[in-house]
Amino acid sequence: MRKLTQINHVTGESQLLSSDVVGRSYKHESAIKQVTGDAAFLDDYPTPKGCLHAAVITASIAKGNITTLDLEQVKEMPGIVAVYSYQDIPGEKDIGAIVKGDPLLSDNEIKFYQQPIALVLARSHDQAVKAAKKAVIEYSVEPNPILNCIGDGTQAEVLPQIQWEHRFQQNNLKKVTSSSPDNNTLVVKNIFI
Repeated sequence: MRKLTQINHVTGESQLLSSDVVGRSYKHESAIKQVTGDAAFLDDYPTPKGCLHAAVITASIAKGNITTLDLEQVKEMPGIVAVYSYQDIPGEKDIGAIVKGDPLLSDNEIKFYQQPIALVLARSHDQAVKAAKKAVIEYSVEPNPILNCIGDGTQAEVLPQIQWEHRFQQNNLKKVTSSSPDNNTLVVKNIFI
């Protein structure tokens, strides 16, 4: 079994860390049911009466802008209860957990392939999927420059979405964060994988 150690980067010495969790086996509360086939998963439960089903209308391009979004044919399909686009969602629409800039539904700018554009709610799964295919979407697409090496990607106009600095907090990082401005954060900068 691997032992959790910490290296003091000043002295170079390593020390064994103690933990109540790391390096110990714990029985998962549903392990026996899962390995015997007795565990109930979501698909094992019957669909509740009156349950609505959803299908997501997604972008067919990787980058560009929506010039036309016509959902009228979607709304006219049988069994459709509602169709929602960006404008129909009240309140905060950004769902980026760490870095903001990730809208729940596209606000006309497409940033990645199959980015959600609209949501269809219907009385059955098949009705939702069939209706979603009726959406009429037109895009404007601007060609992106080709990046031949990682050095090309440092130009802000080429990759404007890169976030160069993030701060993450943990419970007790005194030794790691002693050089940080507030002695409580670890800053990671310009790391490329």
